[in-house]
Amino acid sequence: MSRARLLGRRLRTMTSLAQRGINPTVVSDQTGCLTFATNIAAGWTYYGMGRP
Repeated sequence: MSRARLLGRRLRTMTSLAQRGINPTVVSDQTGCLTFATNIAAGWTYYGMGRP
């Protein structure tokens, strides 16, 4: 799934919650961009850990 599609899904979810009067708590402790499985797998391979 593309990053744009994931971000669009997140936006739709947050909009839906707001429309229903739900105010979710969002943790803002991540710097940079979202981490995707492909990034994790690439790092796993890079450091010689074999198959994830």
